[in-house]
Amino acid sequence: VAAAVVSQTDASDETKALVIGGAVVGGALLGMGIAALIDSATSAEETPQAPSDDEKKHIEILEHKVRAVYEVKMCAQHKCRIVKDKNLKIDGEIRLAVHLMQGTSRDDNDVREQIYKWMRRCMAQAHLRPHLKVLHTVAVSKNMLTIADGDGRFTSGVTVPNAASGMTIRIGGRDYVHTISANAAAPTHDSPAATAQKLKRLLENNGFRVDGPYPVKVSGLTPVAGSVGPPQDILVFDSSHRPVVVEGVTFTDTQQNLIHTNDTNVDNFKVNWPYQPRDARSMHYNYRTQFFDIFVCGTILRKMWDGGTLFGFSPYGNFDTYDTDIGPITFLNADAMSAALKPFNPSHEMMHPLMHVTHTVAPAGQYEIMNASTSTADGKDATKHIADAPIAITYQVVGKGDVLLNGQPQALTGGGSLTDTPVLRVQLVGRSYNKIAPLSARRLDVG
Repeated sequence: VAAAVVSQTDASDETKALVIGGAVVGGALLGMGIAALIDSATSAEETPQAPSDDEKKHIEILEHKVRAVYEVKMCAQHKCRIVKDKNLKIDGEIRLAVHLMQGTSRDDNDVREQIYKWMRRCMAQAHLRPHLKVLHTVAVSKNMLTIADGDGRFTSGVTVPNAASGMTIRIGGRDYVHTISANAAAPTHDSPAATAQKLKRLLENNGFRVDGPYPVKVSGLTPVAGSVGPPQDILVFDSSHRPVVVEGVTFTDTQQNLIHTNDTNVDNFKVNWPYQPRDARSMHYNYRTQFFDIFVCGTILRKMWDGGTLFGFSPYGNFDTYDTDIGPITFLNADAMSAALKPFNPSHEMMHPLMHVTHTVAPAGQYEIMNASTSTADGKDATKHIADAPIAITYQVVGKGDVLLNGQPQALTGGGSLTDTPVLRVQLVGRSYNKIAPLSARRLDVG
């Protein structure tokens, strides 16, 4: 038996190589039971015309067919020949919004190469295709105010000299003043949420639009009635809903602070665990979409828990009641969006929340997409594989420990069981977030 990849649309030999040489052979094709060699088309008339570079963006791996041919060589004129075509399975698309922060060294072409070449190969194994719905360059936001940052304290209503306290916000060279207490003899004890609402009304009454407030999660912060509550974020826009620049803030209250986020550095962008710092929250609230959001910063993606650096970081969503704030979402540094440096990193990072896993367990999982370190180049042993039954790989499943994902029920230490394969898990978790959608009829690069 010989098997060939046959396109339903025009495709070049290069496009066939995406299927033949890519990891899809280990996933979608293996699942059909095609235990055969992959060869080129069987006759000259089946050789297609080479498409343009723009057309290649719309040629999907999973829209090809697999052709199996059995032929008795001694039989003349192909009379003893059986040909069977099989459609590849495609279950939907992962819709993406990629936000390039101003100042990153990556551009639209870098993103398209990562999505259409490398992510397409990886996702095909899970019977999915990526669809780039949004691709744009965005300003580093400087319009977020945080009330009671870090500690969630209520206002005391007074200043250190025991006068009535207040807050001042400077936008466009003008100060907008919020008086917390009318006088020090009758101090107001406002929660962060109450202060946020008052600041929102102040700014809206002066012609601004304000999004939020959004409660902020802080590790180890326990609310105390009358004195401590969740900090709050609000974001300030002009009347056309364009982000403004908050130039400065002051506060005179002895307990409750007011912080503005206008010092975000694209080349030293901060992330944290388990909850996100102001850099990440501000970009998320300004530019989030209904799709899977990927933000690309500059040279350094800084992890605040130990000061080290990362290629990418992806906060989980609330799957399986996980305690999260802004996930599922992905942040990448510039190198991670370079196909020449880290071809599989965007797929790897996106799969953290879309599979709700950390990494695979070596040695069996060393070539999986969720190996702890992604490959810097392609190859049969590159970290690009997403296993399906009967291949069995142990994954570190969030909240469940190390679990063998082979499609058979696996008893969990805390009780219950898990019956997944990596491919099924992408489908299950991704759909729970509505990040996997039916196939779009429009074959547009963005849209």
